[in-house]
Parts: sequence; structure tokens; C-alpha cells
Amino acid sequence: MSCWKGGRPEEESGRTTPAALIASLVSVVVTLLGVVITEASGLNEAGFVLPLAYGSLGVALFILAGIYGNAFLADLRAERRKLHFGTLVNRAIPKLVVFAKREDILTIRADGNANLEWRFDLVAPRREAISELTFPIYGEVDDLSAAPTDFVEIECVEVNGEVQTGKLEPRELRKSLTKGRPSLLYSVLRVPVDLGVGKESCSLRVRLGLKGIFPRVADWEAFYVDIPYLTEELQVTVRSDAGRVRRPLRDGAVVTAMSGLMEVFDDAESASQAVRCNPVGEALVWKTRTPKLGYRYQVRFQCQ
Repeated sequence: MSCWKGGRPEEESGRTTPAALIASLVSVVVTLLGVVITEASGLNEAGFVLPLAYGSLGVALFILAGIYGNAFLADLRAERRKLHFGTLVNRAIPKLVVFAKREDILTIRADGNANLEWRFDLVAPRREAISELTFPIYGEVDDLSAAPTDFVEIECVEVNGEVQTGKLEPRELRKSLTKGRPSLLYSVLRVPVDLGVGKESCSLRVRLGLKGIFPRVADWEAFYVDIPYLTEELQVTVRSDAGRVRRPLRDGAVVTAMSGLMEVFDDAESASQAVRCNPVGEALVWKTRTPKLGYRYQVRFQCQ
């Protein structure tokens, strides 16, 4: 993108430079013809010179108008390309659904089990009918024959306060290349929503039961937050029935940001978000108004 923006406008401005030079030369010629016409008006050969001079003047003015017109059109084309490029970038951002507000509440128990509650305020800017949203669910498994329901249970789905039914579908089992490390089971959670013409906003509440996901909370654990949709405001609360939740005593950022697709770490984003994650009472709370679309955030914590 940066190469395109840096190259194309310069090429277009470069095209107008010769046009401006030629226009200046034609302007000089027109001036000289004006002088010739003025001087020739009192000569005996005026009947011959003046028609020729006037004809040359008309041709020069025609060429001048063409050059200026071409330069003007070139500038318009350059601006149109810039506008088109900006439109393409704007369209590339998924805006069928915007999360005006998202809240994740993770409640951990001493046995390593937990409950995760999502609260979403959704908006449909384009007023298109949307009946379903999907969310990625990742879980580390030692048993390669494990199913998503072995570690995730859908306890409740509510749309505008009304109980609905969600569905968890396994998609891919990613075997670990590191000896001794568990494999990663990738699943998709499908939940109904109520958005469309005349229903530009709705609230969504999802409650999940997580089985044995956090067995090392006394040492340190990590909770992953994916941003698959454009999100304007995000709050993540990690709390425990067994005690206080704090930043881990081990080295490492409390919030680590990475690309959700390539899993490339973003140190600047990590540092920016880590300062927004702090203890509040017995819980650890991360608040931000600038989560990045398509990113995955790791929130590290420890129960005391």
C-alpha cells in the first residue's frame, strides 16, 4: 500500500511537468505573434501577414487549450486513483458487524475449570440482514481424538435477553511439532444474532464452561482474546473463586499482541496495551478503546 501511494501520485505529477513547459513555450509564441500582428498592421504587406498571423495565433491557442486540458485531466485521474484506492481500503475492513462494546469475563476455579462470559453490543452499519456470527475457539489437547465438547460447553446464549441455541463445530487439529507440547484443537462457535433492516443493533450474551483449561493458575496461565470483528471498545476481566488474580511474577508482558493469522508478535502494540491491564480489587482488568482487527491478545495472569 505504501509503495502504491508513494509511486503513483509522483508519476502523475511528473506527467504534468512537460505539459506545463510546453504550455509556457506556446504562451511565448502567442505573445510574439501578438507583437508581430501589432507591428504588421501598419505595413503594406498587412493583407498577407495578418491572416497568417491570426491563423497561427488560433492554432497556438488551440494547442495551448489542449495542453492545459490534458494536464487538468491528468490531475483529475491522479486524484480519482487516490480516491479509488482509499475506497478499496475502506471496503477491505469488515463492517457488516461492528462490536460497539465487548466485555469478556473469565472466572477461574481452583480445579482448573472456568466460566467465560461474553457480552456484546452489536451494530450493523450497512443495515444488512445477519442471522449468525462465528467465533474461533482454540484448546490445547493431549488426546488427539478429543472433541471440542470435551473442554468447551455452551451453557447459555441470549440475544436481546431471549434464550437461543449455539453450536460448536470442530475444524482442525494442529499437531504440535515440539515434543511434550499438547496439540491445538481449532473449533468454530456459531451463535445466532438478530440484525437487519429495522434492527441495526442488538445485544448478545454467551456463557461457556471451560473444562481443565487452566491447571497451572498458581504459577501462571494465559487467556487468549481474538478480535475477528471490528471492535470499538473492549474490556477483559479475569477473576477467580480461589483468590486474587494478579500479573504473573515471571518475566513477560501481561498483554502480548500478535497477528491472528500469521501469529507475528507486535511489540509496540503489546507495550501499548500492557499499561492498560491492571489489578482492580480481586480481579485483573484490561480496558482498551483501540484493539486491532484481526489480532490475538494473550493476557497472562496468576492466582494468589
